Amino acid sequence: MGWWSWKNCPDCSNRESSVWGWGNANPHAYAQVELARTSNPVWFKKDYLAYLWLLKKLAKEAGIPTSLNTGTTLASKGIKTHHWISNNLGGTNHTDPDAYLMQHGISLTQFAHDLSSTTKKEVLSPSSPTKENHLYHIVAKGDSLWSIAKKYHTTLTWLKKINQLSSENILIGQKLVISTNSSKVTPLSQLAIIKAIQKNLGIKQDGLFGPVTKKSLICLVQKTIGSKPDGYWGPESASKMRILKNGFFGWDVYVVQAFLTGNYHLNLGTPDKQYGPKTTAAVGHFQLNFGLLADGIAGPKTCQKLFS
Repeated sequence: MGWWSWKNCPDCSNRESSVWGWGNANPHAYAQVELARTSNPVWFKKDYLAYLWLLKKLAKEAGIPTSLNTGTTLASKGIKTHHWISNNLGGTNHTDPDAYLMQHGISLTQFAHDLSSTTKKEVLSPSSPTKENHLYHIVAKGDSLWSIAKKYHTTLTWLKKINQLSSENILIGQKLVISTNSSKVTPLSQLAIIKAIQKNLGIKQDGLFGPVTKKSLICLVQKTIGSKPDGYWGPESASKMRILKNGFFGWDVYVVQAFLTGNYHLNLGTPDKQYGPKTTAAVGHFQLNFGLLADGIAGPKTCQKLFS
């Protein structure tokens, strides 16, 4: 019928998806969009803007207007809420998303206005403004957060943290931050640097900063500091690790630089064992991103987070 619906999941307190029926609307909807609940106002704002963007995008694909809850029959094309379905089609008695939106100060009138708006740039895309010193990835069809993490040799945890994501759900066209300090660096640069690190370690040069590479690096630093080289960072190794700062030199510095590269701090270039201004800055960025004191000094807390 060329129309589709908005859905709110009332029991999703942890913002995970669930599947509910749409009553008599199921066979007719072009798409069904689900909005999970959150009590966090920051998350809600991001969710709301993302869903407005997605609703508009799907409406354009379907060739239907972005008007909300117009008409009383299937002949009235546009965006319909679960509440509209209950009132006009039956087969369900839910009234989403009225009450949930109102909890965050969004009336249906405001929702309808935001859907029809073409002047607010922030409503048209959930992407954040581009910053010159950041590396971004635009989500394409078929992308998952896991595949993006693999492509850039980083982790799901890092991508979720740096993009303030509460789940692994992403949208086509969404702009994700990959790194906060690599303005002119490509993924191939990290690949080449990691291969150089792996060559130095005498392990397979696949360019992936995976478990084998991490374990080999930890073994290297353990040998350097006189700890048992088992590849696992624990209290014994931490107690023997010196606090690294500007002006230091050695293989322990090399390992810190290598792990920073694995976390996509690529402005360092190939690790050189010299703890200079670039390493200090990279450590500071890492500390800032992980909620540590950003002093640029690689102490016990920083190394524990870096090597984990």
